[in-house]
Amino acid sequence: MPLPFEPSNYMWYWTRLGRRIVENYENSPQDRARSGDCFKVTYDRVQLATQQVGDARPLARVSVENWPRQRHRMFYVIWGSHIEIGKSKWKEIPDVFRGRGAPAAMVGDGRGDALLETAQIWAGELEPGAVVQTWETVSDYVRVVNGDKPHGSGHSFIHKEYVYDKNNSIVGMKVIDNGYHGTKTIARGEWGYWVAANVRCLGAGATPRIPDPWWPETPAESDEIAEPAY
Repeated sequence: MPLPFEPSNYMWYWTRLGRRIVENYENSPQDRARSGDCFKVTYDRVQLATQQVGDARPLARVSVENWPRQRHRMFYVIWGSHIEIGKSKWKEIPDVFRGRGAPAAMVGDGRGDALLETAQIWAGELEPGAVVQTWETVSDYVRVVNGDKPHGSGHSFIHKEYVYDKNNSIVGMKVIDNGYHGTKTIARGEWGYWVAANVRCLGAGATPRIPDPWWPETPAESDEIAEPAY
């Protein structure tokens, strides 16, 4: 159901996990100053919030040193669009998840209700704290789906709030990222491809939907190796 275009009603759409992600950013100078690889920064923010709100299965803490090892687990492969694992392994992932980063990982793991495409995003369906993946062009997204390096760049970030004009129409959004966009208002045309997911906590007894671990922790394939998508 689309979000009513009334800023005063917006807070009703905050989830416990999404609220904590945004509150951490607003209340912590250290959080606001975060920098580094965008997908890692997004992961760190969501991971911390899952622990703070008492998620039944909080996301594992992944250090910089751990990321190479974690890339052999499906959840993290999807999250970071790690096409460098090789095309044959990459294409074992359902195509609905490939190239869709954090939103796909969260939905696949039961932490998001649905993948929201561009029209839904700009119709106001994002809640504060939603995770977002973008690519410069749709063709870049398609290349990543196929396991090829994009010509442009992608970006992983968190939706903070919509920006409205005087007629209560959405004209952009504020985001939480690694400093690339900072505090400026991001318009729909800033990126050619958008996908997002509202975030959810897992209840008691929840089990992963995406197998994890997925593959043995072995080196990436020697054939058809591509550079990381980011």
